[in-house]
Amino acid sequence: MLFFLPYLSEAQNCNQPVADYLYQQYRNQVAQPFSDAAKLDRVRVILNNNCFSSLQIKGLAEVFRDDDARLEFAQLAYARVFDPQDFYEVYNSFAYFSTVFRLHDHVLARRGGASNNPSNPNPSNPPQNTGNLNFPNLIYPSLEGYNGPNNCNFPMNTHDFTLMAQDVVRLGAETARLNRLNTVGNNYCLSTEQAMKFASLLESEENRLFFLKNSFTRIFDIANYGQAVQLFGTANYRTQFMVFINSRPNMNPSQQDTFCEVNTSDYSDIKRRLSAVSFDNEKINLAKSILRTKRCFTTDQIAGLATLFSFSSSRVDFVKFAYDYTKDVDNYYKLTDVFSFSSDKNEILEFIESKQ
Repeated sequence: MLFFLPYLSEAQNCNQPVADYLYQQYRNQVAQPFSDAAKLDRVRVILNNNCFSSLQIKGLAEVFRDDDARLEFAQLAYARVFDPQDFYEVYNSFAYFSTVFRLHDHVLARRGGASNNPSNPNPSNPPQNTGNLNFPNLIYPSLEGYNGPNNCNFPMNTHDFTLMAQDVVRLGAETARLNRLNTVGNNYCLSTEQAMKFASLLESEENRLFFLKNSFTRIFDIANYGQAVQLFGTANYRTQFMVFINSRPNMNPSQQDTFCEVNTSDYSDIKRRLSAVSFDNEKINLAKSILRTKRCFTTDQIAGLATLFSFSSSRVDFVKFAYDYTKDVDNYYKLTDVFSFSSDKNEILEFIESKQ
C-alpha cells in the first residue's frame, strides 16, 4: 500500500468520478471500521484506483470521527478529485475553522499558490499541546483581568487539569469519557478554557453540549462561557448552546455580545486568505465556508470582505448569504455602500426588508 502513496500524492488524472452506486459501496466500506486509522487504511486503497467528485469526497470525509483524520483524508483525496474547482465543498465537512485553513493551504500549495506556513495557518495561535494531549486551535478566553460573574471561587490549577485530561484520554470509549468528565464538571471549579478543552476530548457534539450544560454551575468565568460555541460545527448544536447561555438567569445581558465575535486578528487572517484566491467563484465558496464555521461577524467586517470580490454579482451573492452570520443586522443597510449600481443597492435593500 505504501508503495502507491508517492504516485497518489502527485497524480491527478481523473476523467470521470465513480458512479453513484460505487460511491455508496466505498462509503459503506470506509464507514465500517470504528477507528479513524482503520478508515484511512481503507480509503487509501480506494483512492489509488478511483476518481471522485468534490461532493463525493465531502461525503467520505464526513465518515471520519476526528477533524485531523478528516484533514489527512481530504489532502490525499485532492489528488483524485474530478472537479478540483469545486473542492471547496469539502470544507463544509470540517468541525473547526483552523482545519479549513489547513486544508486550504494544502490546496493552494498543490495549485502552485502562495502559502506562508502550510503546517500552521495561524502562527499566532499554535496547536495547544499539554504533555501527550492535543487540543484544537480555538480562541480560548484568558482569565487575566477577569472581574465578571462567577459560579465558584477559582478554577483548578494547570497540573491537576493536565492529570485529569490525560486520565480521560486513557479511557478511550466515548461513554466512559463523558461519565468521567461529568463527574469532574460536577465537583471541580473550571475555567471556560478548561471546560472547552475537556469538551474537545469528546467526539460527539451531542455529548459536548451535554457536558458544557452540566458544567455551567461550576464555571468560574461564566461571562466567557459563550466562547465554547466554537466547539460545535453543526448549526443546530451551536444554536442550542447559545440559547442555553442566553437563558441563564445570572448572565449579564450587556456581556452577551462578547460571546459572538470575530476578533481583529482572525478577521485580518480571513481577509488575507480570501485575497489570495484569484477567481470569484472560488473565493465565494471559501468565504461561505468561513462564515458557516466562524459566524458572528459585524456589518463593517462583512463590508470589508465584500470589497474583495471583483464582480458585483458575486458581492450581491455574498452579502445576501452573510446576513444570517452577522450579529448587528440593524446596520445591514450600510452594505449598500459597497455597490456602485443602484440596481444592486435596491436588490440588497429589498432583501433586507424580506428578512425582517
